Amino acid sequence: MTDVNAKAGSLWRRWDLHLHAPGTKLSNGFGASDDATLETYVEKLQESEVQVFGITDYFSFDTYFAVTQAYQAAFPDGKKLFIPNIEFRLTETISKDARNVHAHVLIDPKAASETKLKTLLSDVLTHITRDGGRVRCSELSTRSDYEQATVGIVDLCDALKAVFPDRTSYIIVLAANNDGLKGVDTNSPRSLSISDELDKASDAFFGSSKNTEYFMGADRYEDGAFSEPKPVFSGSDAHSFEDLARLSGDEVGYETTWIKADLTFRGLRQTLFEPQGRVHIGERPTVLKRLDQDATRFIAKLRIGHIAGY
Repeated sequence: MTDVNAKAGSLWRRWDLHLHAPGTKLSNGFGASDDATLETYVEKLQESEVQVFGITDYFSFDTYFAVTQAYQAAFPDGKKLFIPNIEFRLTETISKDARNVHAHVLIDPKAASETKLKTLLSDVLTHITRDGGRVRCSELSTRSDYEQATVGIVDLCDALKAVFPDRTSYIIVLAANNDGLKGVDTNSPRSLSISDELDKASDAFFGSSKNTEYFMGADRYEDGAFSEPKPVFSGSDAHSFEDLARLSGDEVGYETTWIKADLTFRGLRQTLFEPQGRVHIGERPTVLKRLDQDATRFIAKLRIGHIAGY
């Protein structure tokens, strides 16, 4: 098992930045979101080899607060890191079947005070109108609301800038597959243009190892402009206790994400600058396999001392 307390600098560890929790607003397969269910949920996460979790909900942070409180109560000395991940359905569509692109916002837990998160939900307006005004995310209340709501990428980015002036406080992650950019209608210039703008607004993508090469490319845009290489993360997208089996890394179609970074949001942000060297999707990174096989060939510790009189 990985030593989460190691002080050897950045190490390869397992992260899952996209999983839902009991009470998630849509497709909740966990059952009742009561104390007993939450306790079972956090126990499953504690037992997992994954060290960092992006607790995800649609247009809401309710499950993030519920999970962090349950984890602290059950494991007061626990070392797992929980990052709030809010999932939005964008107004923008780029596919032939007009599916809305999904966007996630990961927020630094140190900046994610309850006040700021509530302010963000109040500032982000959906396309739905009532009584002559647009409905805010904070005003969504019924299942139908959550199923119908969309937000525009520009509105979302503007609200994020207003609530979190420090741009390092959050990361925008768009879906690559399914409800994502790889489903773009390549025969539609409009769809291709919108896809490029969404790519530019994003810091990273949720996808698979098959997407890595494409999003590392510098020639993704239709107008020939330089496209920044961006990391791709694979998430379990768990919506039930059965889905949590994906955390094992053995479930087909749900690859493991390894990140070489400290277990902090700042560590996660390092992947934006070094996507190729700090993110690996799949089985254990080669260096860890070599360490398993030839542990005696690696230096575990180096100490430099001073020779008196030299």
